[in-house]
Amino acid sequence: MSTRLNRTDIERNISKRLGLKLTGDDAELVGDCLDAMINHILVEIAKGREVQIRGFGRFRHIERERTTINPATKELLGVKTEHSVLFSAYKGMVRVHE
Repeated sequence: MSTRLNRTDIERNISKRLGLKLTGDDAELVGDCLDAMINHILVEIAKGREVQIRGFGRFRHIERERTTINPATKELLGVKTEHSVLFSAYKGMVRVHE
């Protein structure tokens, strides 16, 4: 069994739990729901909001500044801001899976 969980695995699990078929309109509905959820999280993060899903975790936007230096001349080349999403797992979930 794979140690990675991909989108297809998630869709399959949702379909099974809801008693839906993995083909046709049911599969499309589950895929659309997953797309909507992910898109909503990303839109809220882009607005600068934190998304918290109780019992799962929280997503938030972070900015990190990195100073770049030329290793040969030790010259400061500038400061670059990196944008990323930070996910913090719910503490109860982390303890269950340790």
